[in-house]
Amino acid sequence: MVFLLNLIKQDKPWRTPFKLLFITCLALFPLFLLTQRGWVSALGYLGGISALVLLISDPEVSFRNFKNHASIAKLALLFFLPILAIGLSQTIRQEFIPSAYEGPFRILLAAPMMWVIAQQKVVRDSLLFVKALEYLLPAMLYVTLVYITFQPYTKWAANRITTYFVDPLTFGSICLTAGLLALATVHLTGKDKPFLLAYKVLAFPVAIYLSLLSGSRTGWVAMPVVLLLIFVYRSGIKISPKNVFMVFGAAIIGSYLFLSFNKVFYANMLLAVKDITDYHWDAMNLETPVGMRVSDLRMGIFYFMQSPLAGWGDTGFKHLVNAPEISVYANQFTREFALKHGFHNEITTNMVRSGIWGLASSICLFLIPLVFFVKQLRSTDLQQKKIALVATSYMICMIFNSMTTEVLNIKFTASFFALMMAVFVGTLLQNTQITQSTLRSTNQDPIS
Repeated sequence: MVFLLNLIKQDKPWRTPFKLLFITCLALFPLFLLTQRGWVSALGYLGGISALVLLISDPEVSFRNFKNHASIAKLALLFFLPILAIGLSQTIRQEFIPSAYEGPFRILLAAPMMWVIAQQKVVRDSLLFVKALEYLLPAMLYVTLVYITFQPYTKWAANRITTYFVDPLTFGSICLTAGLLALATVHLTGKDKPFLLAYKVLAFPVAIYLSLLSGSRTGWVAMPVVLLLIFVYRSGIKISPKNVFMVFGAAIIGSYLFLSFNKVFYANMLLAVKDITDYHWDAMNLETPVGMRVSDLRMGIFYFMQSPLAGWGDTGFKHLVNAPEISVYANQFTREFALKHGFHNEITTNMVRSGIWGLASSICLFLIPLVFFVKQLRSTDLQQKKIALVATSYMICMIFNSMTTEVLNIKFTASFFALMMAVFVGTLLQNTQITQSTLRSTNQDPIS
């Protein structure tokens, strides 16, 4: 407790408990992400509520002062888009389903949390929450490994192991993402001591092992891209066509060698390639995993085109399930599966659910933070570049994961995304001192 109090900036005494709550939530949220149901959701709500209290009670950083904090406000408004998309589509359809707002509301909570971090009104150490991530992301993988060793959950399938409340696709993709981020945090805030370096590096093979246990291929395409990004920025090599070609070639060779040693995953990848080459664009397809993903995308586009402004909600398109336009290539099981379980694609699911508003919201939610992070990679400040590397790696993983499963339509993953965005965006804004004093002195708006 004394340590936490020493971290907190001096302020009105009654605000101290809310600052303690905020710090605790933002520092500990990854730890039991995959092993304790409700953990990250609870911390997301508590962190968001405590942030709102701190904002409302401090006029200098209140949401009422958008003009004084334009750079922060632009990114904060981004997290309002999912709620806006659902609200517009439901208004056009003339229906109101409160449960549809649960996930988007969790994402919205990223705005006040990010705002508090960006204004550096809570803690003395501007890198506190990033430092917590570099310790807690590997810890989450080690905790999950121990948990799954004693309590494996195999009810999804005999060869697909996960925890009791996480589906295999989500489990595998989160583990792999955490492992890649553990590598990206090497020497993040200074040169790591040998023990800390081993602690982070060993988290990556643990992540691969857990992902393989899940039987999921979701997110694996992101691995060579992120590893390439980490190598390029860590090695300091000049970005030229020749160097990129050499590094990319080495990544392909390394991936091939890895797959050769893991026969199960190698067979799965070959099966995925075969599913794509055997797919029929004008005839009935079998119920293969990759083939169903392609059919899901085609069906999603068809449903979207029938109601681009209003969308369909979760099941409003059920009267179109047997439409001849899709029955020619998707069998009954595939069509019914999409109706009951979604389209296994974040953008497709949202554009069918909320029409053009859902499509725009999803694209913005992925691309705007990615562009912001990539811009920070070009910063002249070394610390800023290191944080941006981790943030960019996370967004790349999220984008690739979203191609084969929903990543924000699950409640706890929406909370996890909100907390990650709050830490990355808030710290980057804070670390570059994009505050009111900086804007006045430079007369610039780096987000515009």
